[in-house]
Amino acid sequence: MNKRHLALRQILMIMVVQGWVSHAWADITVSAAISLAGVLEKVQPALEAEAGEKISFTFGASGTLAGQIQQGAPVDLFISADRANVEKLVAAKVVEPAAVTVIAENALVLIQPKGAAPLGGFADLAKVKRIAIGEPKVVPAGMYARETLVSLKLWEELEKAGKLVSCENVAQVVTLVDRGEVDAGLVYRTDALNAKNVRLAAEAEASTHSKIEYVSAVVAAGTHKAAAEKLQRALASEKVVAVLRERGFVVAGKSAAPEK
Repeated sequence: MNKRHLALRQILMIMVVQGWVSHAWADITVSAAISLAGVLEKVQPALEAEAGEKISFTFGASGTLAGQIQQGAPVDLFISADRANVEKLVAAKVVEPAAVTVIAENALVLIQPKGAAPLGGFADLAKVKRIAIGEPKVVPAGMYARETLVSLKLWEELEKAGKLVSCENVAQVVTLVDRGEVDAGLVYRTDALNAKNVRLAAEAEASTHSKIEYVSAVVAAGTHKAAAEKLQRALASEKVVAVLRERGFVVAGKSAAPEK
């Protein structure tokens, strides 16, 4: 999306929120975890063909996007990098449990700048000065990172030493590591595989954190509900699955309706 298109979209979103124009006049709107940006932008033409409408994406931290939706932001489909943020929207009756689906899974990894001396694993984090993670309260990758570090009995030590650098989203973590502004970072495996100047130092055991799932949910108040449902189904199409796998995601293909 170029700067002119983004600016026009932001103006239109303000007009929709203020009630000056109907959301029905706008593109179908999708708020998605920023770690999915590369995939969704690549398959956008195929998704638009399936949905029958143009799509406008907003990428960011899942917790931030969920908060915007709960406050009434005009969104048709939400794709979170965790189950918890979707469950909050279900509890608030913003989305219905039947309109929730897992589209992919991921893993948490430790990365560092390519030119740095190799880290032997998570235990070596005690030896470095600065470690970037997503803000655990709003960034799922940050939540998973905190869970892992707590499980490995490293969180308290690193936090007290002031080594943890909080970031707005997982893309910012990758950028800081890529530029060598921090010594290490905790991100998704897909971020590490698709970054140019970082080294994957270690992968966290699945048992050290909650299951990393990407969950889509149709927003009940969306004015493009039928198109959003088509779009959600299209996320399981062969074209999309192929790109997800190409980028390192594991395709789950199962329901994520919250347990009762």
